[in-house]
Amino acid sequence: MKSKFLPPLVMLLAGFVCSILSLQQRVDLMTFTTRLLSVLVIFYIIGGIMKLVLDKALMVMADKDTSENESEKADDTPNDNTDDASAGSDAGNTDE
Repeated sequence: MKSKFLPPLVMLLAGFVCSILSLQQRVDLMTFTTRLLSVLVIFYIIGGIMKLVLDKALMVMADKDTSENESEKADDTPNDNTDDASAGSDAGNTDE
Protein backbone atom coordinates (compact mmCIF):
# COMPACT_ATOMS: atom_id res chain seq x y z
CA MET A 1 0.00 0.00 0.00
CA LYS A 2 1.37 3.37 -0.95
CA SER A 3 1.52 5.89 1.85
CA LYS A 4 -0.13 8.60 -0.25
CA PHE A 5 -3.42 6.73 0.20
CA LEU A 6 -3.10 6.55 3.97
CA PRO A 7 -4.79 9.83 5.04
CA PRO A 8 -7.94 9.32 2.92
CA LEU A 9 -8.13 5.66 3.94
CA VAL A 10 -7.92 6.47 7.65
CA MET A 11 -10.45 9.28 7.20
CA LEU A 12 -12.94 7.07 5.35
CA LEU A 13 -12.66 4.23 7.85
CA ALA A 14 -13.23 6.62 10.75
CA GLY A 15 -16.18 8.17 8.92
CA PHE A 16 -17.68 4.73 8.35
CA VAL A 17 -17.39 3.81 12.03
CA CYS A 18 -18.83 7.19 13.04
CA SER A 19 -21.76 6.75 10.67
CA ILE A 20 -22.57 3.27 11.96
CA LEU A 21 -22.44 4.40 15.59
CA SER A 22 -24.57 7.47 14.88
CA LEU A 23 -27.19 5.34 13.10
CA GLN A 24 -27.29 2.93 16.03
CA GLN A 25 -27.75 5.83 18.45
CA ARG A 26 -30.46 7.35 16.19
CA VAL A 27 -29.03 10.88 16.41
CA ASP A 28 -30.72 13.75 14.57
CA LEU A 29 -29.39 14.98 11.22
CA MET A 30 -27.60 18.11 12.49
CA THR A 31 -25.76 16.21 15.24
CA PHE A 32 -24.85 13.46 12.78
CA THR A 33 -23.48 15.95 10.24
CA THR A 34 -21.47 17.86 12.83
CA ARG A 35 -20.08 14.68 14.32
CA LEU A 36 -19.19 13.21 10.92
CA LEU A 37 -17.46 16.38 9.71
CA SER A 38 -15.43 16.62 12.92
CA VAL A 39 -14.37 12.97 12.70
CA LEU A 40 -13.40 13.28 9.03
CA VAL A 41 -11.23 16.36 9.60
CA ILE A 42 -9.55 15.00 12.73
CA PHE A 43 -8.76 11.62 11.21
CA TYR A 44 -7.51 13.16 7.96
CA ILE A 45 -4.99 15.11 10.03
CA ILE A 46 -4.05 11.96 11.98
CA GLY A 47 -3.62 10.08 8.69
CA GLY A 48 -1.37 12.86 7.38
CA ILE A 49 0.80 12.62 10.48
CA MET A 50 0.97 8.84 10.09
CA LYS A 51 2.01 9.30 6.45
CA LEU A 52 4.84 11.65 7.42
CA VAL A 53 6.11 9.24 10.07
CA LEU A 54 5.98 6.25 7.69
CA ASP A 55 7.68 8.17 4.87
CA LYS A 56 10.46 9.23 7.24
CA ALA A 57 10.91 5.66 8.52
CA LEU A 58 10.97 4.22 5.00
CA MET A 59 13.54 6.83 3.93
CA VAL A 60 15.79 5.94 6.89
CA MET A 61 15.48 2.24 6.10
CA ALA A 62 16.32 2.86 2.43
CA ASP A 63 19.38 4.93 3.38
CA LYS A 64 20.50 2.22 5.79
CA ASP A 65 20.14 -0.48 3.12
CA THR A 66 22.05 1.65 0.62
CA SER A 67 24.92 2.25 3.03
CA GLU A 68 25.07 -1.46 3.92
CA ASN A 69 25.19 -2.40 0.22
CA GLU A 70 27.99 0.10 -0.39
CA SER A 71 30.00 -1.24 2.54
CA GLU A 72 29.54 -4.82 1.31
CA LYS A 73 30.79 -3.82 -2.13
CA ALA A 74 33.81 -2.15 -0.57
CA ASP A 75 34.58 -5.29 1.44
CA ASP A 76 34.31 -7.52 -1.65
CA THR A 77 36.90 -5.61 -3.71
CA PRO A 78 40.49 -6.73 -3.02
CA ASN A 79 42.89 -4.12 -1.72
CA ASP A 80 45.63 -3.61 -4.37
CA ASN A 81 48.02 -1.91 -1.92
CA THR A 82 48.59 -5.09 0.12
CA ASP A 83 49.41 -7.09 -3.02
CA ASP A 84 51.95 -4.48 -4.15
CA ALA A 85 53.55 -4.31 -0.71
CA SER A 86 53.99 -8.06 -0.47
CA ALA A 87 55.40 -8.20 -4.00
CA GLY A 88 57.88 -5.47 -3.15
CA SER A 89 59.09 -7.25 -0.02
CA ASP A 90 59.61 -10.46 -1.99
CA ALA A 91 61.66 -8.61 -4.56
CA GLY A 92 63.86 -7.21 -1.79
CA ASN A 93 64.57 -10.71 -0.47
CA THR A 94 65.76 -12.03 -3.84
CA ASP A 95 68.63 -9.52 -3.98
CA GLU A 96 70.50 -11.26 -1.11
